[in-house]
Amino acid sequence: MASPAQTPAIVARRLKGLCGAAALVAALAACAPISFAQQAWEGRLDSADGVVDASWSFYNGWPTSSSKYTAEIETTPDLTEQQAREIARLSCEGSPRLDQLDARTTAQDGRWNATKYDLPGSCFNAEELVRYASVLAALEATGPDLRGQVDGLTFDPERPRRSGIDENTLDLQARTASVDTLFTLLREIRSRNTDVALGVFGAVSDDASQISSSKSPIDMLVPAGFDLDSVIPVLTSAYALDHHGIAFNADGITVSPETVAMISAPATLAVQAEAERAGIRFTVLPPGGGDADDQTGAAYSALTTALAALPGISSVELGGSETSVRASDEQAIAAALELIASSDDANAEFYIEGPADSMFVRVLRGAQQKPGTLEAFQQMLEARQTNAHSDYVALIVGSDSIRMRFDLDDTATKADISSARSALLQVIEQSPIDEVSLQPPYPAPWEELKATP
Repeated sequence: MASPAQTPAIVARRLKGLCGAAALVAALAACAPISFAQQAWEGRLDSADGVVDASWSFYNGWPTSSSKYTAEIETTPDLTEQQAREIARLSCEGSPRLDQLDARTTAQDGRWNATKYDLPGSCFNAEELVRYASVLAALEATGPDLRGQVDGLTFDPERPRRSGIDENTLDLQARTASVDTLFTLLREIRSRNTDVALGVFGAVSDDASQISSSKSPIDMLVPAGFDLDSVIPVLTSAYALDHHGIAFNADGITVSPETVAMISAPATLAVQAEAERAGIRFTVLPPGGGDADDQTGAAYSALTTALAALPGISSVELGGSETSVRASDEQAIAAALELIASSDDANAEFYIEGPADSMFVRVLRGAQQKPGTLEAFQQMLEARQTNAHSDYVALIVGSDSIRMRFDLDDTATKADISSARSALLQVIEQSPIDEVSLQPPYPAPWEELKATP
């Protein structure tokens, strides 16, 4: 911990690190004026109950960006409301320039950690820090099975994170290693913060790591005063479904299904009945176009439902960057392409995989009604059937071009490659296919075949 007696040495050491070995004049121009206000702030906070460590740093952004002072405190995991208010009071004494403040905490056994990010100004907001202390208490109360992390986000009126979030919202990101501990944690947080709106973006991952790498997030916006006890059992049941994500707000629960089959599956219907008994609106909404009443969203829902009903289509997986369709044979692929091309624009990308991973067709976003798609598919099949060394084929349909991939097996000779090249160039001349990527056996290189100008 820093003391007033140590101040000059610490400042000198930090300024030396900031300025490096540059010339004296340049260093003085680039570095911040020497000030002991930040060191005094650090000393006050270091001595406060509930603080493990306090520190500050100076970032010299010259000449490309603004310079700034940042500060951070590490608190004890059992931080109390009284301690939080005293820390806030001490942080505001002396009015040092501090552009950004963060608070961090780790459980004594390392099972969880928490952070409160981006408190603006030169001192901690007492109410924000009290709410942070309540989150720490909730983490401890969740029990010894909890492994995870909670990040507290600070509202920025100039850059709101999403609709419905304001300065009176406890806005959190939470990730845990199990579903049970996630919902137990949410209940504990809510029980300590019933007077404010609660926004939570939560996720479960085996190692409780980054949300971006986690499966099936849950996005909640709970109004102030709303009792979560009746909702959490339904949310827990909904989370067990095959889904891409769950949202909850004052309007109810919305689930993004993983497959078309999941929409009418017995497990989904059981959760819907459970929600009705609890008086909660329950909606299964395929991703793809926005709200249920949105024209594009309705087109996507209708198209994916119709695709799943086609003979030879074993599954239709929804959401993500593409909609994946599994077809049992070439006739099923052709039927799927015909349906996609004749349907209203769903603003989606479709990946149709053929039998035994022998071929695929990808229809890119914006190319759903591309003229010549079916003809190009039939031309690809004919080229495959007439070449004894064909191995794997694919068709990529874009809004401005149709491309084909054509792989030859390992037994193809130079003469076979030449023959395939000639045949594929004829395909380009006689069909809607604009170019072909020919893949001979290794180590021969790829060949990009295009029509002769």
